[in-house]
Amino acid sequence: MYKYYIASYSDIPTSNRQMLASEKLRICNPLLLYKENNWSMKLRNVLWYFLAHLFNMNKYVFKQYDIIKNNRIISSAKVVSYIPFFRFMSRDGIHICSCYTIPEERGKGYYPYLISKIMSDFPDKVCYMMVNESNLPSIRGIEKVGFTLFAIGKKRNGIYSITRRIGHPC
Repeated sequence: MYKYYIASYSDIPTSNRQMLASEKLRICNPLLLYKENNWSMKLRNVLWYFLAHLFNMNKYVFKQYDIIKNNRIISSAKVVSYIPFFRFMSRDGIHICSCYTIPEERGKGYYPYLISKIMSDFPDKVCYMMVNESNLPSIRGIEKVGFTLFAIGKKRNGIYSITRRIGHPC
């Protein structure tokens, strides 16, 4: 089961809008990132990009945000605009996905900062996130940023659907 969360820029606490000076942030198209031979990731990104362009044409957003410390990516997240497989999303919303922080850097606030930065770059968009209900650290991180639970759902045959609404999305 998945938990579906929703937030907008106005929900971000101001303390999460600041970043430590020793880290830098990189924003780029994920299709341009992969220098290593990770063909499954390359293929997945190309398919996402193709599907999104097929359905959204010029309105499509596909970016990767990375926090880099000592020339190493320590936290990363992708942003994708509306995809029809996510029936719970509004057409003008964005989906923050594929979030990851390396184990030795967890608990230091990088994940909430990264999500806050993404939301500040899209102040006029409603932001959505899906989290596996057993991923408690991720749930704490997104709730810290201001996301609220609006539904419980599941994934079936690649389609995410809502099985129970908790609240009303923005």
